[in-house]
Amino acid sequence: MSRVAVVLSACLLAGCSWVSRPPVPVPVPEPVDLYCSAECFVSCGDAPPVWAPKDPDSPEAWDELVEQVIAPLVKWWRMCETRRASCASCIERGRQLQVIR
Repeated sequence: MSRVAVVLSACLLAGCSWVSRPPVPVPVPEPVDLYCSAECFVSCGDAPPVWAPKDPDSPEAWDELVEQVIAPLVKWWRMCETRRASCASCIERGRQLQVIR
């Protein structure tokens, strides 16, 4: 290759430098107050149900346990867990968006 071709190639490649450019700044959102559903601040309810059979000495009293205690507890637990999951997802979305104050 001739010297002219080498100099010409060097001049052409000088315009295509691989110099790193400064990174583009990513805007950071300003923290704001996070507003979640009002259910997050409501109590799950009263105390758990109490087993009060009509005749505590009869064997049928155990049948009333399901109706008086277990079924209401399952309903109470589902309601509380739904509210807790709603609040947790609201807070997690705020964390991911980095907007929690």
